[in-house]
Amino acid sequence: MQRSRSRTSSLVSRMVFSLGLTLLGAGAASAQGSSPGTAPAPCGAGWMASAVGMEGTVQSGGLTQGKTTVCGYPTAAQALTAVLDLCDSSTAGGCRKASSVRVVWGQGDGMKMNASESCESTIPLVVSTTCPETAAGQLRAAGVR
Repeated sequence: MQRSRSRTSSLVSRMVFSLGLTLLGAGAASAQGSSPGTAPAPCGAGWMASAVGMEGTVQSGGLTQGKTTVCGYPTAAQALTAVLDLCDSSTAGGCRKASSVRVVWGQGDGMKMNASESCESTIPLVVSTTCPETAAGQLRAAGVR
């Protein structure tokens, strides 16, 4: 319990909201998002991740979409968790509980990803050519079903 409270307190204390820009510790994040592979400013070098979660359909009366981008994290796992947490908090679960998700992540120089991995899938995640097994595994570890 203490560890969880400490982690939550640490995460909350590292969040600063200003005109849609959120700074998370070493990373920067945008709730509006940037195009995949492009960083929000300011951004440090390290792991970057971009997520788009979609819920519903046009035929069912509406499509809700959450888009977020984070950057400057020391590990891929931290960047994935941060981008999904931000997407979920800005859209009431818009990524982990969405009907489909598209996530791109990789190391970057602070402005652009140099190399990336990606997964585009319905949820629960389906391993396919658009969501390889290693990518799906990393997203499952970050809390996507």
